[in-house]
Amino acid sequence: MEENNWHKQETYRSLIHYGTNAIKFVFLINSGAIIALLTFIGNLLEKSNYTNSDIKYAFYYFIGGIVSSGIATVFAYLTQLNLYNESSMQTGHVWTLRISMFFVLLGIVLFCLGSICAINSLLIGNCIQSDI
Repeated sequence: MEENNWHKQETYRSLIHYGTNAIKFVFLINSGAIIALLTFIGNLLEKSNYTNSDIKYAFYYFIGGIVSSGIATVFAYLTQLNLYNESSMQTGHVWTLRISMFFVLLGIVLFCLGSICAINSLLIGNCIQSDI
């Protein structure tokens, strides 16, 4: 019985680690995309007259991803708080866990949408020469 309890504890610790890394990942990719895009546009504006304002939507998606990671963090905290206050047979923490997971996935989707939007607006703005 004691060996089974050890396995559950280690699994629980690793799940916390994976969850924390997932939230950090969402924050990092979205904030990194904003920094990279600002740097790219800054260099582009110095060398050309880039005037496509559709790029702002990519920033909106990336900012949404950052906000999504913050909301996921809040619900991850609430999940841990509920687990701390529950007995082993209760399941009140499940809804906060699912909300947290939803916002992690939403942050990844927002990053993908922001990336597609940035690429499209840069291609339409003729700042990237392509042979496609």
